[in-house]
Amino acid sequence: MAVRNEDEKYVAREWAKGILIPLIAIAGVSMIWRFSNSVGIRFWLGSAVFLVIMAVGFAYATEFIKLLIGGGLFKQTVSVVKEAAMKEWMKVFSAFLSVGAGVGVILTEDQLDYYAPEWVIYCIGVVLIAGGTTFFWTRSKFYKG
Repeated sequence: MAVRNEDEKYVAREWAKGILIPLIAIAGVSMIWRFSNSVGIRFWLGSAVFLVIMAVGFAYATEFIKLLIGGGLFKQTVSVVKEAAMKEWMKVFSAFLSVGAGVGVILTEDQLDYYAPEWVIYCIGVVLIAGGTTFFWTRSKFYKG
């Protein structure tokens, strides 16, 4: 049990670093751009500090990509996810949530059509409803015959 817990911590830590560190690098880039309007010591000090933050962030991001490409982190992530497989009540809840989200998307189409064409919104709603309905259909006595 302790090994699984250590694997979970390792996977969670690496994925958190992999997702958050590039955001920090991007923040460093944007701060360099912001300090580019400054003059004198403020320009040089700000640029140097945020350049270091950007470089460290991109170095960590590169290491994360190497871990993913190498396959070790991916295999550990898959094993952790398999061990923490969804319970039946979680599947039922997700199916209800999917159907509800699909109905909600279709009902609020008039407010969402600013972001995407109307047909895309309806397709998303139908796919969500179909996914939840398929879950229940495959577990029904009519499907099993």
